[in-house]
Amino acid sequence: MVAVFWWEHRESGLWRNHRTVKKLVVRAGPKKISFGKECREALQAGIDKLAVAVSLTSGPKSLLTVISSYRASGFNENAGAMLIQEVASKMNDLAGDDTTTAIILACEMIETAMLAVAFGANPVSVKKGMDVPVKDLVKVLKKNSFPVKGKDHIKAVASISAGNDEYVRNLIAETIEEVGFDGVISLESSSTSDTSVIIEGMKGKTMQLSVPLLIIAKDIPKQVLETLEVNTMRGLLNVAVVKCPGFGDRKKAALLQDIALMTGRSLLPTCCVIHAVLDSSGAHFLSGDFVLTLESVTSDQLSVARKVTITSNSTTIVADPSTKAEIQAIILQIRKDLAETDNAAPSKTLSERNAKLSGGLAVIMVRDQAFIKSY
Repeated sequence: MVAVFWWEHRESGLWRNHRTVKKLVVRAGPKKISFGKECREALQAGIDKLAVAVSLTSGPKSLLTVISSYRASGFNENAGAMLIQEVASKMNDLAGDDTTTAIILACEMIETAMLAVAFGANPVSVKKGMDVPVKDLVKVLKKNSFPVKGKDHIKAVASISAGNDEYVRNLIAETIEEVGFDGVISLESSSTSDTSVIIEGMKGKTMQLSVPLLIIAKDIPKQVLETLEVNTMRGLLNVAVVKCPGFGDRKKAALLQDIALMTGRSLLPTCCVIHAVLDSSGAHFLSGDFVLTLESVTSDQLSVARKVTITSNSTTIVADPSTKAEIQAIILQIRKDLAETDNAAPSKTLSERNAKLSGGLAVIMVRDQAFIKSY
């Protein structure tokens, strides 16, 4: 690999055209392969260091711990620390909480498995043996679990994540009660010293910063996706691509119809693709079918949404307030169809659509606060 650097010479306040070019050859170092007892011990050391620090956050007197920026000195030790970071990251993506519990359990399971391997056990057999009790434990947890109902249950759950802060748990409980269990709650930094809640319809105007492109598609070829990635990395485009959720053309078509209507446009019956252009106030959506091409797109075919949030496993579209009447009409029609349907499969699809469209929106403006970071 050869990296080329250049810079301009400047004399008497004027830039000269002369350009100096420096070439720097960058060679990758040799790959390291580690195995055996020393490798396992180094991995365990990295795991233990991070797990001990994180375990301090468990219990009623928990302390705030930051692990995302931790880096160990040794290569193998750092690999062990990265394993724990991955456990925390996946748990946070799936549940949004209980990262400490997941890390403590992972540390104990890894330590016990390492001990078994050190005495000659087969690593694959150890993994298969661990899967059996995990499945049994999941069944027990599901059997003893119960759905969250009412404000008191919400407070109990929120209290754990809020560090037993009474004000925060009450705020979360009241917000969920207002927007419903299927509602959307987002967090933003507050410009004041107070934490407040803004319910749908009260959000202020913002300045336009960029005009990204959102593409929701049934499928997208690998070459097209790579082209979009390259153009995004070069700064030529600001684009995001998401796959249309659901199975079957009918279910996807119904979902796309809901998205199109809630953003102010009608969808053609054969539609399978939605193109959207985001701006400061939300997203402009363009719906089309197999006949429609991007070359024939005009700005009149775009509609508006307030906000689009994309994560690794979900996409949240917040409708513009002007489409509230249309959304209510869709909800009433879905509920009518649900009452007249006896088949289990269509009923499940209609229930999912009703839940997605019925959820409210709340924005919690969180006050700025200095945190003590413990490593």
